[in-house]
Amino acid sequence: MSSTPGAAAAGPAAPAAGGAAQSQEQAKAAGSAPGGVSVEPKIVRTAGLFITVQDVGAAAVRARAVAVGLGGRVVDESINATPVVPSGDVAPAGPATSTIRRGNYGHLTVAIPSDKLEQSLDQFAELGTVVQRTSAAKDITATYVDTESRIATKKASIERVRALLGQAKDVAQIVSIESELASREGELESLQAQLTAMSNQVAMSTVTIALSSNPDTIPVATDDTGGFVSGLKSGWNAFLSSLRVALTAIGALLPFLVLAALLYVLVRWWLTRRATTAEAPQPAASPRTPSAD
Repeated sequence: MSSTPGAAAAGPAAPAAGGAAQSQEQAKAAGSAPGGVSVEPKIVRTAGLFITVQDVGAAAVRARAVAVGLGGRVVDESINATPVVPSGDVAPAGPATSTIRRGNYGHLTVAIPSDKLEQSLDQFAELGTVVQRTSAAKDITATYVDTESRIATKKASIERVRALLGQAKDVAQIVSIESELASREGELESLQAQLTAMSNQVAMSTVTIALSSNPDTIPVATDDTGGFVSGLKSGWNAFLSSLRVALTAIGALLPFLVLAALLYVLVRWWLTRRATTAEAPQPAASPRTPSAD
């Protein structure tokens, strides 16, 4: 029995149309655009350095120079570089020396071009002694591709709404369509801002640098991060914290509780006295002596 060419062509086409949505999701997950075009992976990289130095102020200046020299910039900075009084010495008299600092410290967050991240870490390591070095990478390719697709869809939707605006025949239709158009344009701007932010995160890696002239101020990771003893310590610390909060609350409420108790005693005494007075027997009236006529 023969079959028509049209029926043969229609057979395989139906499953393809039904799986269009699934194909798009698979393309996004694989880092490809819906049309099958391969997309370059979008990786967000971050790193951190904990460094001990002789002079925090000078090290911060060198760190800024390294960042700018590699085409980066300082995003955030907090430096404490007051004169250090050795722990064995006595601070000179004066109002400004009431506190003896054991060491200076600083914190910088810099943005570095991603292709120069490793180079920047090596240069930052030369500032002093590296106590701890961390790095992380996050793949946002799927989110990036999805946002691009949503932007394209939103642009096409806006064009359709604009076409409807040109066909509006009365003021009510114009107002309604303009409101919908403004809403969709706002959504488009939000998506474009998200895409720009992701592009910036991919292009510029974030490096956090902690500087200190005192090794004790650098939080070094240890192996004692779990087990029964660690859990017991955490539970005890949590109990002490809760106890401190409870005692603080009681101390704050105690004056009001004393005042409330005093008012309660006074009101109770007054009510008791009033009730006693009301229940006391009244003196009987003396009989009237009849007058002699």
